[in-house]
Amino acid sequence: GKRVALRFEGVFRNAEIWANDRYVQRHPYGYTSFTADLTPYLLPGEDNLVVVRVDNSAPKHSRWYSGSGIYRHVWLLVSHLVHIPEGGLYITTPEVSEESALVRLEATVANDSDEAKMVTARWVVRSPQGEEIGACRARGKVGAGARRVFTEELTLANPSLWSPDSPALYRAEVELRAGKELL
Repeated sequence: GKRVALRFEGVFRNAEIWANDRYVQRHPYGYTSFTADLTPYLLPGEDNLVVVRVDNSAPKHSRWYSGSGIYRHVWLLVSHLVHIPEGGLYITTPEVSEESALVRLEATVANDSDEAKMVTARWVVRSPQGEEIGACRARGKVGAGARRVFTEELTLANPSLWSPDSPALYRAEVELRAGKELL
């Protein structure tokens, strides 16, 4: 009842992934991160074997030895079937002045389950000092096997504007629930 993936931050190069002797995917480039969804290949309650093959043998591609293999972190990601997918959060500030800032918050919710789910996304915006300065929520149904984008807007009064001399960094947090269950 969960999704399981491996997030590779760097594998140089031509990585191929297998899980339990079944081919999962290939990632040819060595300088970009990628995620391999293992969910359909895993055997719940049993030992599972994941194999990563790296082939940097041909063609020659630089004037020096670039190295080869898994050279950055690998993360095991376990999530609910209803979740915010990788890259599913988006925040913009379409209007900013010394008096106010309009903050647009988007969250894509994916429902990989077999039934529609009623979900609530709740955002909290925190000041550079960590204080909650705004919050909003969106609620709606996400169909089985579907994705839905939830969008809300907040207006913040007298924002601290970023500059090299005053690098004010705000923080936005999002919480996803299905009913009362925190996902």
